[in-house]
Amino acid sequence: MGGASRVLEIVVTDGELWIKGILPMFSYIGTKHDLTHRIPLKRITKNISAGNRVELWFLNESGGESNVELRIRDIAGFNAAVGFNNRKESSAIKRGSEAS
Repeated sequence: MGGASRVLEIVVTDGELWIKGILPMFSYIGTKHDLTHRIPLKRITKNISAGNRVELWFLNESGGESNVELRIRDIAGFNAAVGFNNRKESSAIKRGSEAS
């Protein structure tokens, strides 16, 4: 399990979600520690969000399922940008089932 605090940039385009380092050093580290992703929005299979936390599951380049947990200031804006306001898979995290 990896993590980064205030060093990742999250970009949503018309067709993709980019998660990358904001500085070149962190971009390099991100590629080595699975913190850098370029995910087509149509490959996102599940979105679970609560508070400032969102967990995304997506199909990776090899066809397997991967997931990433992000802490974002504007969850509603993020969900709208990735198109999950109207998707059935979007759901809320139940506090009792959160991993520590």
